[in-house]
Amino acid sequence: MGENKDLSTKAFPKTAYLYPTLLCNLHCKMCYSGGHQNVQSLKKELTLDEYKKLISDLYECGVRKFDISGGEPLLRDDTTEILKEIKSYDNTQLFVVSNGTLIKDRLDNLKPVLSGIDRLYISFDSTIEDEHNAIRGDKNAYAKSIEGLTEIQKAGFENIGVNFLIMQDNCTQIENILQFALEHNLRYINLLRLLDVSVNGAMFEENLNIDSFIDIYTNVIEWIEKNNCRAKKPLDITLVLPGFCMQPLMPYKKRFEENYNIKISVEFDPLMSCMAFKNSVVITSEGKFTGCTAMYSMEEFIAGDLRQSSVAEILGNWDSRSAVMKEREDIIKAQQPCSECEYWRTCRGGCPAVAYKYYGTIMKSDPTCIKMQKDNK
Repeated sequence: MGENKDLSTKAFPKTAYLYPTLLCNLHCKMCYSGGHQNVQSLKKELTLDEYKKLISDLYECGVRKFDISGGEPLLRDDTTEILKEIKSYDNTQLFVVSNGTLIKDRLDNLKPVLSGIDRLYISFDSTIEDEHNAIRGDKNAYAKSIEGLTEIQKAGFENIGVNFLIMQDNCTQIENILQFALEHNLRYINLLRLLDVSVNGAMFEENLNIDSFIDIYTNVIEWIEKNNCRAKKPLDITLVLPGFCMQPLMPYKKRFEENYNIKISVEFDPLMSCMAFKNSVVITSEGKFTGCTAMYSMEEFIAGDLRQSSVAEILGNWDSRSAVMKEREDIIKAQQPCSECEYWRTCRGGCPAVAYKYYGTIMKSDPTCIKMQKDNK
């Protein structure tokens, strides 16, 4: 399908995160959606026809990158039809995130759409089987995910990555997960910071401090220098850190030569501002719109409902939601600990969703920030 050249797309997000289903076959300790706990959500999920209309409308509003996750998206029988629909539009990028356990069983359905998937990320939390299984809440999770990875590579698909969520439980495993990616000829690896918006609210102690984040960065750099010569294919590493890490990390930053096969990109979230309700839109399995994946299960952040308003109407009010994030910054900058914090410029009070999770309001700073860590020592 061609693009509508007459439509102004300047004010709209360019990336959409879609969750075809919240149901999941695992019980991950850091889960923010709680899908495995809510079988009733099945009755409210958008239908395939609703997804087709949604994708069309998002495309008309300027969305070109679609990121599909869940829940476990492969639990839904018609997820492949949703993927096909996205790739029927010109110049779309399609990313899919899966826990990997169902890939082998769903491979025959996936094969016709594999060529349209730009990246498939499989979540691994450890290369130690028992540790991964404990985090994922299933004694067979690791074996099934490895099996899924092996089978999809046999099918000829190469654009595979790993999502690794950094926690106290598994932070010593980072070098091993990098080695895992190298040995399995993977193309991407995301080392992701924990945003503690879990349903059970029991993840606070899993957050890392600034010294741990610096150690992780320097260890990754050392690993790249040691292993670049072994990389037969490019391996792109993305390390996502809290915004407060930017300044302390500067003395350790290192640039690699262009001829390196292994490359690292460091991203800070948030950085100089919360990006919620700016560059991306998140749409729940029930058709509700919000501004960030961390806000997914929080009704207070819902900006519109597809079954009550059009996509254009909802996104037309996107700037007003972003303005609330700016108002938050203005308020908490006058409060402790932000008012006297040397990291304010890059951190800006941290994640509003985490603040809401702990305090019931976004008008406070993220309790996992560097200033709070120092004050609580």
